[in-house]
Amino acid sequence: MESEEKTAEVAFDAIPRFQENPPEGAIVKVCSGTAWYWMGMSTDHPSLQDIRVRKAIQHAVDVDSIIEGAWAGVPTASCLRD
Repeated sequence: MESEEKTAEVAFDAIPRFQENPPEGAIVKVCSGTAWYWMGMSTDHPSLQDIRVRKAIQHAVDVDSIIEGAWAGVPTASCLRD
């Protein structure tokens, strides 16, 4: 989508392609946004009331693979995730 400032917003999965092979005359800049995504667990379920179970799930989730697969590796993981 082009704006008056001659900028364009592209889907996350297109960013690596534009970085590797930018259109002629284009300058490709990737800027982080302020969106936050998280995976939460409800402690209402009896199995998830045990903090050890929740920590085991937290350590089993491959956050970097999710970032790569869902957002083409563009965002960064929180430094507070551990």
